[in-house]
Amino acid sequence: MWYIGIDAHKKRCEMTAKDETGNVVRRRSFLHTREGWRDALAGAPPRSRVAVECVGWYQPIFDLLDELGLEGVLVHARGVALIGSSKKKTDRHDSQVLCDLLRTGFLPTAHVPARATRELRELTRLRDALCKQGVQTKNRVHRLLERTWTTTPDVSDLFGKTGRRFLDTVTLASPYRLALDTLLAELDHLETLRRRIDAAIAMHVQTDADVDLLLGIDGLSVIGAATLRAEFDDVRRFHGRKAVRSNFGIVPSVRDSADTQHRGRITKQGSGQVRKILVQAANHFVRGNPAAQVKHATIKAKRGAACAKVAAAADLLDVAYQVLKTRRPYHHADPGRHERKRTELRLIAAQA
Repeated sequence: MWYIGIDAHKKRCEMTAKDETGNVVRRRSFLHTREGWRDALAGAPPRSRVAVECVGWYQPIFDLLDELGLEGVLVHARGVALIGSSKKKTDRHDSQVLCDLLRTGFLPTAHVPARATRELRELTRLRDALCKQGVQTKNRVHRLLERTWTTTPDVSDLFGKTGRRFLDTVTLASPYRLALDTLLAELDHLETLRRRIDAAIAMHVQTDADVDLLLGIDGLSVIGAATLRAEFDDVRRFHGRKAVRSNFGIVPSVRDSADTQHRGRITKQGSGQVRKILVQAANHFVRGNPAAQVKHATIKAKRGAACAKVAAAADLLDVAYQVLKTRRPYHHADPGRHERKRTELRLIAAQA
């Protein structure tokens, strides 16, 4: 078996391969193309381990490694301190460091989700990006109305039915009217794309047992359950609820020295998309759980509403983890609400 370290870049990659005794069996610089990877890895023994240091575009690389019968190992970029602190910083040297750390068992790794999960993540993260773009566009509409001294109707949502009728008919000077029409058309287009992605997500998870379990938890919508399913992937990779909270950055940061310990804000590591879903669902989760109501009221009285909401979000994450780990439905689940969510999932999927 070979141990292969590859420092991957958008155009060229550097590779160092060693056998089990530490002897260099191959060094190569190759183009970052499918053919380049195939040529560089040709002749490698089956199940050889390949450490790849890259961030956002590792998916096609690992799909190719599966086809070649090799085991891909995704490097945790922040954990490789030897590369970042080394005085000798070249791509070739980095690939050798990766190879040595992999061979000796000291390489910090990141989780690589299954192919189906990677596809689901692609959809949920694209949807999140579109929602953020929609929020930015709505903020630009508000700023435009402020610049033109336009008084808006007293509605809870300016982009609801009443507010939208106002925006479509309000009289503005020609340049501002054109700008407003452009922004509204962009919002309509984003909404159309979001619905298409929702349908694709629903099609992807409509027969997923994990998603069905998560739908039984109060506060989690169809998209929220699908997103949690995608980000959790395999719950067996977590050693317990503390590891889950730490992975999604919903634990307080801790600084201690000698006898002094300071706890600060949550770390916000990992998926911000998951934290947003948990916080949005926290109030509904508390209302459906008597024990959570007592805990929420106590923390709110001592630490304030914001801390109480974050604590409820952390408890919701614990419940989601336990449900997926034990394969048992949420014990406070409302059967009627659960069935309505299932129906909603089927309706959204039917739009695909």
